[in-house]
Amino acid sequence: MRFALLGCNVEQNWMVMPKSDLEAISDQCFGYVSALLQDGHVIDNAVTLQPTCTAKTVCWQNGSVVVIDGPFAETKEQLGGVFVLEARDMDHAVELTSKHPGLHHGAAIEIRPVNEESRFETATINARRPGAPAVNPQATRFATIGYLDESNRHAVSKDEFDALLAQCKEFDNARVQNGQWLSGVELQSAQSARTLRVRAGKVIVTDGPFAETKEHLAGVVVQAFKEWNDAVACLSSHPALPFGLAIEIRPIHVEATKRWETQLSPQVR
Repeated sequence: MRFALLGCNVEQNWMVMPKSDLEAISDQCFGYVSALLQDGHVIDNAVTLQPTCTAKTVCWQNGSVVVIDGPFAETKEQLGGVFVLEARDMDHAVELTSKHPGLHHGAAIEIRPVNEESRFETATINARRPGAPAVNPQATRFATIGYLDESNRHAVSKDEFDALLAQCKEFDNARVQNGQWLSGVELQSAQSARTLRVRAGKVIVTDGPFAETKEHLAGVVVQAFKEWNDAVACLSSHPALPFGLAIEIRPIHVEATKRWETQLSPQVR
């Protein structure tokens, strides 16, 4: 099974930390990930995000698209990065994640199973990439983070929901054909999650998602756009917005992502 690890932290604590301490923690985290790769726990779709002050959120209000400066949720702790690992089951994923060094520096990690059916659909989409233009190396990479009230799923009929899925697939296909799609992962229900934190020096595991809110993270897609306006304009046409989807757009942390690509990606099968 594949599980998305959603790392959340108090950004202010990290922003005031000395650079030497940040580099030391970063080295520990990369050492942890390298060990997982060496042990055969396949990790991909890794992405580190810039601070939430760089974000914009696109949502649907009163029949039209609204763009808001800032992250989707104004909470003390925010999503800082995402990566995907392979484990036998949830208990195994918890065991592997409990060794993450970031837990001892204030991070909380939500573990959520990947929607395997969606992953295979994504693989089908990516298989069409050879006919698509290459991603512009000068483009800015953005994480598009989708939030959804899961209870709304039952507010529409099966035919309406199936039609929405078809429109979303067309939207994703267009991103591939335009050379914008880089990677993506859809998550299972927030009720399937477990969250890890350190309290008094011990790892504490709780059932459920990191944040007890009405709307939860539904998936993360990394895309490339020339600039902010292009990203906002494109995602403002996402077919799921009228159905309650909110999309937070956040630039990728270039330095951290480059380190991932140069040091770790060659090891991923």
